[in-house]
Amino acid sequence: MNNSKSLSNVDKGVPSIHVCLLSAQLLPNLIPILMDEAVQNVVLFAGDSSMNLEGNTFVHVLKTHGIKVSKIHVANSSFDFDKLKESAAQLYSWLNAEYPQYKYVVNTTCGTKIMSLAVTQELINKTNVEVIYCNSQDNEIINLTDTKNNVAIKSVLDINTLLKANYFNVTSNDADDPEHGEQIERRAHIATQMALFAATHADKNPYLLSALINAPASEARSTYLKQSSGDNQSKLECPLTIKAKKSVLRGKIVSQIADLVTIEQEDASLTYTNFDAACFLSGGWLEEYVYNCALAAGANHVGLSVEGTWNRTGKKYDDNALNEIDVAIAHLNKMIVIECKSGLIEQNAQNISNKLSILSQSLGGHYGEGILVMAQKPSEHILARCAQYKIEVIEPKHLLNLTNMLKQRLETLAAS
Repeated sequence: MNNSKSLSNVDKGVPSIHVCLLSAQLLPNLIPILMDEAVQNVVLFAGDSSMNLEGNTFVHVLKTHGIKVSKIHVANSSFDFDKLKESAAQLYSWLNAEYPQYKYVVNTTCGTKIMSLAVTQELINKTNVEVIYCNSQDNEIINLTDTKNNVAIKSVLDINTLLKANYFNVTSNDADDPEHGEQIERRAHIATQMALFAATHADKNPYLLSALINAPASEARSTYLKQSSGDNQSKLECPLTIKAKKSVLRGKIVSQIADLVTIEQEDASLTYTNFDAACFLSGGWLEEYVYNCALAAGANHVGLSVEGTWNRTGKKYDDNALNEIDVAIAHLNKMIVIECKSGLIEQNAQNISNKLSILSQSLGGHYGEGILVMAQKPSEHILARCAQYKIEVIEPKHLLNLTNMLKQRLETLAAS
């Protein structure tokens, strides 16, 4: 398999124009473009005007990478073979007139099957034309003009680009915030100790973590939010004391979280350093732990607490949960969506499995995957629900082996 930087068997110094058959799936068109260092322009070949949203999204994604779409060629049919061939011939004449010294990389992966066949048949033997097919399943770009010049797919999509190409515009990603990154690094050892605590007690006392850590921290978090409304944002940085409803923590875990919460055994009170400390102990620790494990596993790109908005018809979800991703992994241009649950979720099992199914399919397409990581032992009902949607469940007893498990998953993506 040829691993050259250019996609073309024509002179590598010649600039290229990619001709892409437009459809709702943008990734098979986008990946070869970003791999080709000689690309100068892109031409979109659309069957009709019904693909305006897809075309506009593609134009915007390419613009963020400094690549211009010089023409959107509309064939006025997506299924008439003769009209499509004629339209492809017209486009070739236009390319020769406007860009005679360029090579034309024609990507026939997308569009309708009739469109792909018609364009391929019309252009495959033309001068300076290279017809390709993006085989995402086998991580290979097939050169239909010269099969000896196939190219291995490289990782070219980061979190933001992959999500934007799936009609999800990222508004925030904690992994992109340097200050937040330093904070995650400073308390990585605490997150690891919390994972150890969860793994140790999950079988013998499955409710201990929730009762002693999650529940009071969640109460503190809610109290912070109530007190900081309006002009009282400064209260988020102030200590907050709440009464513990059960005997408070004892033992080794106390020293690990001492910077975040002060524990008074006599009056059973907990004083949280600030709002961020309460958020971390109420569940943020698990997200950060999974994030660190994904980085250690060698994922190409990892996002943390990714939020955004949908811009695709039929994907404008009212549920805010569907606009948030706890941990997102982009590896070899494929997406893994991870939901992290540190507390009890029995009542929300259906909603959580639905969310992971929707997000993994909508944001990852045919190759998107969903994983549920839990710090509480899952019930048989939860396991059954996730199995129904083909969602892998990482139980607390496996938390300390999570890096190796994710590494194996990434290796599977590379081999698929």
